[in-house]
Amino acid sequence: MQKTVKIAAIFSACVFLISGFGKMLNVAAFGNLIVQYGFPYASILSPIIVLLEIVIALFLILSIYQKFISLIAAILIVIFTALFAYANTFHGITDCGCFGNMNKLSELPPYVVYLRNLILFILLLFVWRKSVNTISINTEKIAFLVTVGLISAFIIGFTFELPVSYKKNKIHPLYHMPVKETILPDFLTLSPDSTYTLFIFAYHCTSCWNAIENLKAYNTPEISDRLIAIAMDKDKNNAFRNSFHPDFEILEVDGKRFSAFTDVVPTLIYIKNDSIQYVIVDIVPSVYFFKKNYLPHKDTLP
Repeated sequence: MQKTVKIAAIFSACVFLISGFGKMLNVAAFGNLIVQYGFPYASILSPIIVLLEIVIALFLILSIYQKFISLIAAILIVIFTALFAYANTFHGITDCGCFGNMNKLSELPPYVVYLRNLILFILLLFVWRKSVNTISINTEKIAFLVTVGLISAFIIGFTFELPVSYKKNKIHPLYHMPVKETILPDFLTLSPDSTYTLFIFAYHCTSCWNAIENLKAYNTPEISDRLIAIAMDKDKNNAFRNSFHPDFEILEVDGKRFSAFTDVVPTLIYIKNDSIQYVIVDIVPSVYFFKKNYLPHKDTLP
């Protein structure tokens, strides 16, 4: 029986470990997904959630407090499933983002996500009922836990960006600047009575890649009259276009010269009444979040 319990624990741990490592590679993208779920201010918890998944996996693999940890993991599965069900029902989210950058594992139909979580929940309950807690922990296990935990925490901190909802009151130097006072007229012809969404990025920027799917949703008159992506480098062999199939126009500029305008990618700029209304750096929020927190508040600082 204990051999079966061990197999169930290791299988469950592998799911949590893959999930944690997948999100760890880009915690900012996971935080943005939480925003799309409809919980913008909970996105600040994204690094804690990722680290918790990794710690749970390690405890299960090493059979440390296995009974207690399996119960905590089962409760988390219920919470995660309920949150996904809410996002799927009320916000049309179909990508659970369960495995972060591992798109093939994350982009599953909702019914597969529910089935997978049900199986994982049953396995964890089985481990909880049949296992016993390990009272003593040897030095080797402690050293392994601390080492992996510290490395994971470092990577999580490196890939985490403060969510847009917490940056909203930071004044950007370009905020409310007339377009004619910037270098934009040297590259673009903009009409004073039109609205524009500019996406400034680089083809080699992984954070920019993660923003593309969100950006595609901005290509609608409901947001602005025109969506323009401004690339600060060259798309060699059309690799970017072949991979992401953008449905918006892309203008390639001299990156060295354009960096005087902004040297942070990705940067999202919203232009209205011939002036820059909003500047959002490092991340492209979901359209849901943008409409709710920016468009209705004309005088709110970004």
